[in-house]
Amino acid sequence: MRLNLFVEIIGITIGEIIECKQVSNNSEDKTEKLKYLSLLVMNILFLLVYLIPIIYSFVIIVGAFIYGPIVLLGLLLCIPFILFVLFIKVKAYPEMKRNFLGE
Repeated sequence: MRLNLFVEIIGITIGEIIECKQVSNNSEDKTEKLKYLSLLVMNILFLLVYLIPIIYSFVIIVGAFIYGPIVLLGLLLCIPFILFVLFIKVKAYPEMKRNFLGE
């Protein structure tokens, strides 16, 4: 797994947020507009669910310098959660999006 993926996924998600907003504004069909607004909200929530554990990981690493290496045990919960969220975004989300939009 490339470490670059952790940063790329944020850019991809922000791009999808912008795309969903534009398609929602340009569509005249109400159901299509609601579908893209739902995807917009889902992507915003994904960013929150993804960024909070990453920021928390950095806080844990900084805390290890202050309080000692025992603090690093918090990463045992944080890193698997981040990897699980990445798996959902990379593997499951494209299929879900395609099925949701009916393509």
